[in-house]
Amino acid sequence: MSKQTIIITGASTGIGEAAARELAKDNEVIIVGRSKRTARVAKEIGVAYYRADYTDLSSVRQLAKDLLRALPKIDLLINNAGGIMKTITKTRDGFEQTFQVNYLSQFLLTNLLMDRLIASKGGVINTASAANYSARIMVGNIQTARIPWIAYANVKLLDIIHAKEISRRFGSKGVLAVSVHPGVVATSFAKSLKGPFSWLYNTSLKKLIKTPAQGADTIVWLARNRQIWRPGAYYSNRKIRTPHRLASSIVKASGIWNDTETLLAGSK
Repeated sequence: MSKQTIIITGASTGIGEAAARELAKDNEVIIVGRSKRTARVAKEIGVAYYRADYTDLSSVRQLAKDLLRALPKIDLLINNAGGIMKTITKTRDGFEQTFQVNYLSQFLLTNLLMDRLIASKGGVINTASAANYSARIMVGNIQTARIPWIAYANVKLLDIIHAKEISRRFGSKGVLAVSVHPGVVATSFAKSLKGPFSWLYNTSLKKLIKTPAQGADTIVWLARNRQIWRPGAYYSNRKIRTPHRLASSIVKASGIWNDTETLLAGSK
């Protein structure tokens, strides 16, 4: 493909940084991160950057304004920001933190950029996870979780559903979306979490875990090959996989989208 304008969130470290370094070789890349390290990474790569705090929806709204002001076109939005929290806590906006950082804020950013994405015939890639198979989402109460691992599993399923619904709702306008499981990656992402995969980070088996560059591989491959996308598909290791059964229900996915919009409308 010709040179694209690509926004990558959560790009100050880990998978996002690795994807940015590779994609910046042949695209205009703009990185977004929360920490001060974002500026250093941007300087090393030679790209523009913005800082935003996904625990604060006003910061996300300001980010969208800044991006729209700076970018006449957006070919690709890679929603990669996220993380696993040690405890179930609420943000200043009143939402569960894992839910807001991994899903609600990226849903908001994507919606605010949608008109530009439509005008650019752009695409969206959501970083999801195989954790989605452990999700326990209730339509009508989509942010409820009592333990951090389930909260994370829930939002990763929501990220998959989000990509499917973007394709269903906006595909006729030229905007498609997919989601990606990057694999278990050797970053500081989940070292302190007590969950099904956390032991991998603290044993000799850690050497079998993917590097950030390996974790970013499918994201980079999809970014460079948008013509092969299957709308709404969930990918892992460059192959389409079948996610949690809830992701296949259009009725429930539509309900989740509407619930999300209701939550955001109440947060203004």
